[in-house]
Amino acid sequence: MMNGSRYTGGRGHVHAGHHMSIMLAVCLGASLANVTPALAQTPPRRETPIFLLGFEGHYGAPQRTGAGVELFLPMQKWHCDDGLCGGHGVEVQASTAMGGWCVGGGPVLMAYPLWFDLLVTLTRTSATPRGADPESSYVGVEGGFSFPVYANRKRYINLRPSLGVARRVNGVAGPEQTTLIWSVGVHYVWPKF
Repeated sequence: MMNGSRYTGGRGHVHAGHHMSIMLAVCLGASLANVTPALAQTPPRRETPIFLLGFEGHYGAPQRTGAGVELFLPMQKWHCDDGLCGGHGVEVQASTAMGGWCVGGGPVLMAYPLWFDLLVTLTRTSATPRGADPESSYVGVEGGFSFPVYANRKRYINLRPSLGVARRVNGVAGPEQTTLIWSVGVHYVWPKF
């Protein structure tokens, strides 16, 4: 016997409200089945960023403990594949530390959040550098590789070890005319991509 919006009596009877829920679920499933191919054909909304700005803290030689900023400028349209997006670009960086200051620039190959860079650097040492002559200027080349060590909602904290050599071009004559330059840095790049 029917009573308002539900069946009463006997086993196996179902509330009319459950019928409505089942019908809505079927309609929703059918509409999603029609929309899914269209979503798959929609090109990704990601575009090549105009720039990326990085912030770093590092330790190394000859600068010792320091901090700096980096500017990444993409030179071509980025391509995305396997969750990585990137391409060729130019990196410019500046840092200051207990052992002096450094500026550098050069090509970067990004597969964000990974990147490889090869930088020409100019380092000016302070009175207390590590493994270099004090109050001297060095021109060098260094290569680095950055990889994520922490990720949260497509925001990454990267670790970047780098290694290179530099030659003294100005300053007090001393035994350290050519020196090894190295650093290990922690980086945060903005905006998230």
